[in-house]
Amino acid sequence: MLTLEPAISALTLGLSETGLLATVTDPALAPMLMYLLAQLDAKGLVHRMAVAGDTPLATLVPMAGKRAAPRAGVDPEQGWRLSRFAYLRRDDAALVLESPLSTARILVHDPRGAAALHRLGSGAVADDLAADTGLDRQAALDLLGLLVAGNFVEPEAAVESDAARQWEFHDLLFHGRSRLGRHEQPYGGVYAFPDLAPLPALKPAGEGVQVALAPAPGEADEVTASLASVMGRRRSIRTHGAEPIDLARLGAFLHRAARHLRTLPTEHGELAARPYPAGGALHELELYLVVDRCAGLDRGLYHYRAGDHALERLGAPGPASEALLDQASATLGGAGRPQVLLVVTARFQRLSWKYRSMVYALVLKHVGVLYQTLYLVATDMGLAPCAMGGGDSDLFAEASGLDPLIEASVGEFALGSREVEPHVG
Repeated sequence: MLTLEPAISALTLGLSETGLLATVTDPALAPMLMYLLAQLDAKGLVHRMAVAGDTPLATLVPMAGKRAAPRAGVDPEQGWRLSRFAYLRRDDAALVLESPLSTARILVHDPRGAAALHRLGSGAVADDLAADTGLDRQAALDLLGLLVAGNFVEPEAAVESDAARQWEFHDLLFHGRSRLGRHEQPYGGVYAFPDLAPLPALKPAGEGVQVALAPAPGEADEVTASLASVMGRRRSIRTHGAEPIDLARLGAFLHRAARHLRTLPTEHGELAARPYPAGGALHELELYLVVDRCAGLDRGLYHYRAGDHALERLGAPGPASEALLDQASATLGGAGRPQVLLVVTARFQRLSWKYRSMVYALVLKHVGVLYQTLYLVATDMGLAPCAMGGGDSDLFAEASGLDPLIEASVGEFALGSREVEPHVG
């Protein structure tokens, strides 16, 4: 009985369409083979390759079970340019072209393929690629065909849509790579590093002097407003009062908003509980305080030891910490230096030991829920809170001495006393 088994076996080795049809001994099976090939292509299971003679140039590899654009001929007179969202990187030993606009990637096998990408940066037709890279015209056209199918190039005369031109490269890339659907990387809790020990729930203490903090008063000692009332009154307050926040109020604020409640041992390392939620109960965020004015506390840089409810002094004011305060003042619209600048950092390996593809997105979500917690507690305590939209991670690394690949700043939050509002009779 004649079957397509020889053709399917040959397909795993890589053949041209003509060579694949030659494996079918009965011509009547050819339509069935082409139908099967189309179905495999529709499910993103077929790789397409451009070659120069017998030398592979590049391979189009569909991702996430999605096909690239249907194969079509490329007009030799059409000028093309590389998409501004396309990027070339190394993945193990392979050179890979990717784009957040594409559901495929291109493996570049030959230096002439990389040279063609460089030429397309300024726009080119197939003959330009052939002349500048040493490829023959057909190989240049085949390579362009892969780039067109993968949405890595656009016509030279194309006008970017209003929606697309408002996207920055890094934002669109981050969006696509931290969610499912446009990549084939492991996603979620995959525990990819069994050879490494997970970080402990609490960051080990350093050698700095610790300043003990008083806990927040209990419910029997202090009546707080309802949640609805606090949420309704929450505001970003950029100007701080003449009398600074004091150590007792600062300690009560940190106790209510950010203290470590308990450690939960598991077979996958330590989990943690704090007043705000965190994915996987891993709680990778840390708080550092750049103190400018706080009654009862010296100026300088401190780390909040959430498990001990204490501040560890990391250093006296220095050029980097002073610059952080000045930068915060500028971010606050020149309202003056914050009395206390809270710098939120992430111990990335707390998350990356377990999760893949979504780690940094998860960090930013955690920063958001921490911001809201800080806002609500500060509002309830009559303090002046204000989250900031960005900061200088390199400047904080200089001030703290931390390796930014291990722990880096991911958020900033200004805190201080409120101005005394005039009495209205």
